[in-house]
Amino acid sequence: MICARYLLACFILFCFINISFAQQGDEWTLDFRRCYVAKPFDSGRVIFASGVDEGTVLFDVQWSDGQTLKDYPANPPILDIDGALVPLKGPPKDFYAYDVGTLQLALKRLSQGKHLYFNLGDLPERTVNIEMGDGKRAAEFLEMCAHYWPRFRALRDRFEAAQKSGNSTEAKRLRAKINSQVKSADTLVQDWTNKSRQKK
Repeated sequence: MICARYLLACFILFCFINISFAQQGDEWTLDFRRCYVAKPFDSGRVIFASGVDEGTVLFDVQWSDGQTLKDYPANPPILDIDGALVPLKGPPKDFYAYDVGTLQLALKRLSQGKHLYFNLGDLPERTVNIEMGDGKRAAEFLEMCAHYWPRFRALRDRFEAAQKSGNSTEAKRLRAKINSQVKSADTLVQDWTNKSRQKK
């Protein structure tokens, strides 16, 4: 019970680590806790999220009417960034539909991309055609949280293992490290925010 309550408290703290930036009307929403960046369009948003455990990046489209890519498994998706097709590994998953490659490759596309086009074959109402805005800054943010979360999860798993084994001394030590990690996350995001503002 103590373990569950403690981890829940950490989770609640991370709920508040959520920032966004806007430049000349092109806005990316940045979410550190969920480790994603999202670009809005008229009827929804596109999402690039870190597949933290796998070292990959995931892609999804979420429409304002509640539809997502997993609702169209029979429609072949096409994602194009600056005239180059981006391979989408499927079938679509329930949570962030498609794998778009390794972290390094996907971040390069996001950072350098200017225009994003997406469609689902014969469904023109599900076409996305947008300028990507400041994708470089979005890529830098995604990389930051993608490097943070594997370390935090490894620490959490060790803490849970110590709790289950009854090793209270180790559990106490690891809980202190988790507290430090939580505080460092807030500092990490604030430092990134300040640096990104200075680059504008």
